[in-house]
Amino acid sequence: MTTHIRSVCCAALFFLAYLQPRAQHFDAVRQAGPGERCALAEQIYEKEVCHMSIREAQKQVDELYAFASEKKDRCLELQALIFISDLADRREENKNEDSVLLSLRKALDFSIRHDFKKEEAELTYKFGLKQYNLKAFPQAFEYLLKSYEQFQEVGFDRFPNMNLYLYNLGKVYFEFADYNKALRYLNESLQYPFASARAEINVYNTLGLTYNKLENSDTSIHYYRKGLRVARQANDSVWTGILSGNMAGVFLKIGKADSAKPLILLDYTLSSRFREWNSVANCLLLLAGLNMDADSLGAADRQIREVEGLFAVTRSKFLMRDYFRGKARLAFLKGDFRQAYLLQDSFIIYKDRISADNDQSLLRTMEIKVQTEEYLSEIELLDSERRQAQVFRNFILAVAGFVVIIAYLVINRQRLKRKKDRAILLLEKQKAEEELKSAEIALQGYMNSLLEKNRLIDKFREETEDLKKKSAHTISPENEQIMDKLYQATILTEEDWTNFKRMFEKVHVDFFVRLKEKYPDLTLAEIRLIALTKLNLSINEIANMLGISPDSVRKTGSRMRKKLNLSSQTEISEIASDI
Repeated sequence: MTTHIRSVCCAALFFLAYLQPRAQHFDAVRQAGPGERCALAEQIYEKEVCHMSIREAQKQVDELYAFASEKKDRCLELQALIFISDLADRREENKNEDSVLLSLRKALDFSIRHDFKKEEAELTYKFGLKQYNLKAFPQAFEYLLKSYEQFQEVGFDRFPNMNLYLYNLGKVYFEFADYNKALRYLNESLQYPFASARAEINVYNTLGLTYNKLENSDTSIHYYRKGLRVARQANDSVWTGILSGNMAGVFLKIGKADSAKPLILLDYTLSSRFREWNSVANCLLLLAGLNMDADSLGAADRQIREVEGLFAVTRSKFLMRDYFRGKARLAFLKGDFRQAYLLQDSFIIYKDRISADNDQSLLRTMEIKVQTEEYLSEIELLDSERRQAQVFRNFILAVAGFVVIIAYLVINRQRLKRKKDRAILLLEKQKAEEELKSAEIALQGYMNSLLEKNRLIDKFREETEDLKKKSAHTISPENEQIMDKLYQATILTEEDWTNFKRMFEKVHVDFFVRLKEKYPDLTLAEIRLIALTKLNLSINEIANMLGISPDSVRKTGSRMRKKLNLSSQTEISEIASDI
């Protein structure tokens, strides 16, 4: 019964614990403004979340991603995707490298899609480095080189870890045995701050290794010394030992055994302290070789026997090769030639194995280099074709834009010209209308003047006739002649006709030309008759203006009809209106 109660209590406590609200490490992010969320999320992740268990950290990050998606905060979404890829890479148990690549690819695609250039460069670099670790070398170099270009485009100074990025690029080329390219990136990494003393030591050590491979011993020793100085300042015994051993190897290669020996002893001491048995064995063999050079065969023998005591904890082909070589030499120096030859055979066996492995490794490396270079050449060709297509497309767009601009300018110019022409036509029309109106007024005034003269002459004629009838006196012949001339006077003189014709044509443009074209045989009197009729003057008014009788006007009209083969019913006004 007691056991049952205890079980129930435990279950209840577990249930209550389950109901307790779980700590939300990103709560501050949810409460922050849109522009503050990304930086704050990164700080919280680095300080808190990434140090939690993978399972709990994954829950926190998934909830952050859901929140970012809900708020459509693209920057925060990308940060969450980056955290997810980092957690996938940190998961040691049943680590699925495909899952790591997939999460990196998802974050990278998101950064490209939403134009996050800085994050795109970093994710491209991480993707390339992951491909390299998976030995997918062609793809690795494609992304690593692309990331370098993106770093340049964004600006190296914007990346706090630029020293590490460049160091890793140099290290990749070093491991790929492309030492000149390795130097390019390693030396470039020196221009940016180191994240730590260990990072600085890594760069100096790799530079020392690279210059050693290029047979530049002085520069190699220079960088080993710089690394050793940093390691001693940081009290980093591990790296002090490694750098001492590396530098000793260079001194031995150039025949400076006295400089090499203290470094080997230091490496031996530190390697023993940290139980780096392979390094301890290598140091013992180097010291044995130096003692044999100095004829200290007893010391050399003790050191070789000490190496034999380490076979239980370390043994490699390289160690066994150097061991048999050193022991064969010691036997030869002791005069035991039979033993020396047997040991020499063992040395040769291991040497041949290493040589075969090296040959295979070299062949594999060459194959990888060829595949990588072919792949990169294809990528470069595709990029070149893409750039050419882009240039051609931009050229077409530029030409199209230029054509559109030219067309717009031409159309706009034509529109302005039409507008201007319409304005000119309107002005000309207004001017013509004003001139016509002025001409009509002038013609009307001129006709009114002539008609007024006609009325005066008519009145004078009437008065003259009355005077003749009423006067008891006979009018003198001279006065009567004057009166006859005045009575017979032509009101529309040649000068008047010229003035009249000029004003008439302003109102009725090309009237006389059209009249002459239609009726070329008309006399001057007939032309005048038609023109005066056009002005709606009566026969009497026309007769007075022409200085003839109304009957003469009628006769002139009758003759004109016959000449023009017109009906006798045709009015002169009809002829005038047709012109």
